[in-house]
Amino acid sequence: DTYKYTIDLPVPARDNGSAVKVCVFLTGQTPLPDGAAAAIHCAWSPEFAFVPSSFLTNAKPSTIFSLVPPIGGNLALRLGISVEQDSQVVTQQMYKVAIEGHEIAKKVAQHFHNYVGSFPQAQSQGVPLAILDKWFANFEQKLRSNPQFLERQ
Repeated sequence: DTYKYTIDLPVPARDNGSAVKVCVFLTGQTPLPDGAAAAIHCAWSPEFAFVPSSFLTNAKPSTIFSLVPPIGGNLALRLGISVEQDSQVVTQQMYKVAIEGHEIAKKVAQHFHNYVGSFPQAQSQGVPLAILDKWFANFEQKLRSNPQFLERQ
């Protein structure tokens, strides 16, 4: 299509789960058509299954976002850019944010459940508040030391 573009970017192997920062911007030479936005989709090799990642508009001409690559091997990141109706792109991004929020909440709840369930008295007597406080402190420490630790849960 006339308004769809892709570019492959090599990404060195990362075994520590560190994120890749991606910056995309409009140069300002040619604005997007009125009522249009550039939807940015990303896909990792070898499958190259695209997922919405961000967007650009004339009012928001740049974006920076993080991606956590699959572990192991040298990978390619394929960026797909599609110029579409801005209302479609915004709806797509709102849906993506809602799904991500749901997934994060689910991972936090699973992490909490696993921690509390590891105490023998949890089934019969409940869990003392001190244990919940300790879980929360440990959880915050993990987030500070590795903001992507939930991605590996």
